[in-house]
Amino acid sequence: MSVVKTVVTVAGAAVWAVGIALLWTTPVAAATLTAASCSYSDVNAKVGAAANGDTVVVPAGNCAWASGLTISKVITLEGAGVGQTFITDNFTSSSLITVTEQTGGNVRIQGFDFRVGTGPLNGHPDFFIRVANYSGGKPVIITANKFTLGPNGNALGFETNRGVISGNSFIGYVGGSGNCSNNASALRHKHGIQSSWKTPPTYGTADANGDQNLYFESNIGTDVLEGIDVSDNGRLVFRYNTWINSGTGGHGPDTSYYGLRYLEIYQNTYVWDKTPKCLNSQGVLANPTNVVSFINVRGGTRLIHHNVIPDLTSTSWGNKAEIRFIVEMPRRNSGPYACWTGGYPAPHQAGWGYSTGETGPLHANGGVVPDVYQDIEPIYIWANTGAGNYNNPSIDDYSPPNCNSWDTTNNYVKLNREYYLNTAKPGYTPYTYPHPLLSGSGSQSAASLPPSNLLVQ
Repeated sequence: MSVVKTVVTVAGAAVWAVGIALLWTTPVAAATLTAASCSYSDVNAKVGAAANGDTVVVPAGNCAWASGLTISKVITLEGAGVGQTFITDNFTSSSLITVTEQTGGNVRIQGFDFRVGTGPLNGHPDFFIRVANYSGGKPVIITANKFTLGPNGNALGFETNRGVISGNSFIGYVGGSGNCSNNASALRHKHGIQSSWKTPPTYGTADANGDQNLYFESNIGTDVLEGIDVSDNGRLVFRYNTWINSGTGGHGPDTSYYGLRYLEIYQNTYVWDKTPKCLNSQGVLANPTNVVSFINVRGGTRLIHHNVIPDLTSTSWGNKAEIRFIVEMPRRNSGPYACWTGGYPAPHQAGWGYSTGETGPLHANGGVVPDVYQDIEPIYIWANTGAGNYNNPSIDDYSPPNCNSWDTTNNYVKLNREYYLNTAKPGYTPYTYPHPLLSGSGSQSAASLPPSNLLVQ
């Protein structure tokens, strides 16, 4: 280290400065590393060699991976595109790709065609891509991929309330099931940080930087019955998607501990495609996909507006409720509040959240219900079209009940208290679309309208 004296001339005057000599280095430009093939070993080698800011390009090909890839640096993992770079999941232990959020920038994964092989996606709920939360991390971006699922399993698992999932397609399989259904999901969203239920919502433009919610936009889902499944503390914006025979729902604190926080659901086109895909009892290919509902509300709150919602009716499965409310805890012996007897309100029930400050902790049965701080945060439903029941949502009970209580959802969810119809949420403006982080992230799928050959009612 040396002390130097430097003369700097500013507007004709000599300015003396004494300081520490600095060693100047030229910043290293981001590099593009191309894997020799789409094989796991070749891709893993380039990911290992990449530095923050680099792009790892995976060429076209058809490769099966029997190991899981880990990404823990700020890189873009880029395939040659859907129909070009096929990755088949033969990994039997966990998720095929695990990404940890990075504080220095956005990890991106784009341009792949993922398929089920002999890996766990065929039989239990692991993921093609799992995204783990890291304090101070930046949103992870998943764009322009295709995910072909089996009768079970999931495409994406997000454990964080930030990120952008856009321009992807998700294909479920129902043909091998007797009831023409499946347990597959495009997204399982579960954020473990409890503060989500102790802080106000960041709806719309309240999410000033677009990093306080997870954004699922401009995607296409087909026959993914549990298409969107939001659980503990999740905050999701579901918008501008084409959702064909696929559901949008989540958990209350019935099969999870906290239940989801909220969903914004808007500018989506729900499609009821009655094309026969399964055999009937006479062995004839006659039954369409068995869709339970389009929007299922078991806890937390929703903003549901400007969607196309058709009528879910068929001779095979009868007339289904497109939007349904249910409070399961009084009649279901499951979760932390099993067989709830505390009366209204139930913990983290539909139409409740945390808006202006806690009214809890909640008290019931002469004691304090731990970890439950909430106040009313109504569901708003407005400006939807189609023949669905958005102006008369179904109020359902858990059935068959496995508790002694016969309390009913009608005592917990009431019009003009837990939910409002044909009323826009006061002061609400949707967040910028498309999400600003998508700029430069690759081509996007147009998902504003359903294919013309589908049977839409």
